[in-house]
Amino acid sequence: MIRNRLVAAAAALLLPLSANAQEGSLAVTTQTADSILERMSSHTVDLTYGISLQSDANSLALSQTEGKPGAFAFAQLNYGSFIAGASWFNADFGPANPASGEFDWYFGIDHDFGKVNVKLIADYIDLTPIDDYNYWEYLASVGYEASPSTSFTANYMWAPNADNLNYHYGIFYLTALHALTERWSLSGTVGHRNISDGVFDDYNFVDVGVGYALTPNVTLELHYKDMDIDKSICDAACAGKFYVSLNYVGFIKGIFR
Repeated sequence: MIRNRLVAAAAALLLPLSANAQEGSLAVTTQTADSILERMSSHTVDLTYGISLQSDANSLALSQTEGKPGAFAFAQLNYGSFIAGASWFNADFGPANPASGEFDWYFGIDHDFGKVNVKLIADYIDLTPIDDYNYWEYLASVGYEASPSTSFTANYMWAPNADNLNYHYGIFYLTALHALTERWSLSGTVGHRNISDGVFDDYNFVDVGVGYALTPNVTLELHYKDMDIDKSICDAACAGKFYVSLNYVGFIKGIFR
């Protein structure tokens, strides 16, 4: 059913990554979605894992690699509604930040109440190879299955001590996902970032994309992302552009019983 694919994409693959990290795959086949839903309702410890190769490691319209290609990988354990996981991506934040990659270590609750999905996540952001910029970020989201082919999610991220530099940010964004067929998906995100670092102004951003499921586990996506910020502040990092990604997501049920 298309419905299963939408629920799974909204609840399991839009992972609780940091505002720096890349979003997960949006196009998922029915077979993959059924596996996710079965995992989420079980009483075993199950594993979700994946990798994404991207022409630009872009998140919330801001490139994490100064416009260059990126790679992202994650592994997540699930026990009923409880989740814990880790993710990694390569990074280039410019000369002011020497980090070459980011690990995210997160845990929280991901639970369905009928057609409504709720997530509450705490995420420790570990920038490598240095530790000076590590900090905590928190995510709350509510998703709603409006129809068998359409879902919406409202998300809020909050970092009270971003980059360990005594400034904060808040990010609110809405995501819509629509399944056209068993293989084709459309997605759209609009959001606003409030930031107090004295360099960036608050800004709005947009992301529109199309996904195609090549196999039950492999998807190909095309996105366009942009923001209404002064491009001279961050050059290639915040330029509006198209990018493509190739994504793999796998599942192992009952690794611990």
